[in-house]
Amino acid sequence: MDLTGVRWDAVTEISVRITGRGPFEEDVFFVFTYDDDDPLAIGLGDTDDLLPRLQAMPGFDNEAMIRAMATSEAGTSVLWRR
Repeated sequence: MDLTGVRWDAVTEISVRITGRGPFEEDVFFVFTYDDDDPLAIGLGDTDDLLPRLQAMPGFDNEAMIRAMATSEAGTSVLWRR
């Protein structure tokens, strides 16, 4: 997937969702939340460009990302808020 579907100027929150369905199914998704639209979910494996771009955002919580990736349990962690 390319990142043109992300409305960067309208994103209010970015989280990472772990489904616990891996390793044979995609189970890590970045969820982009908007005030005026449905959330957009992008799988971790869908683009190589996404994580570096997120990590460059001011206020991105790398520690929350590391904690989320260190577990196989289902859950959601907020990584960034406007």
